[in-house]
Amino acid sequence: MNSVTEHPRQASPAGHPQPLAALGDTLYVGAWDTNAIYPVDTSTWTAGPAVATPGKPYGMAVLDGSLRVVVSVGDDDDRYLYLYTP
Repeated sequence: MNSVTEHPRQASPAGHPQPLAALGDTLYVGAWDTNAIYPVDTSTWTAGPAVATPGKPYGMAVLDGSLRVVVSVGDDDDRYLYLYTP
């Protein structure tokens, strides 16, 4: 049986983190509470300035050096795909 190693926990840069995506040495954290994405430097665990999204970020994926972000917009919870290139 393999053992599980728990690493130190880090606080979320804003509210409840929902989608996460890693690109290089940066972890991108989406937050529903602020409708934003936060870049977090994984060597220091410090968050950079927030990048506003037009709604709640629901999902993120890395492709060709950019983030694809699924965003929920409006009261009807319409989902749109956005491209974010850091």
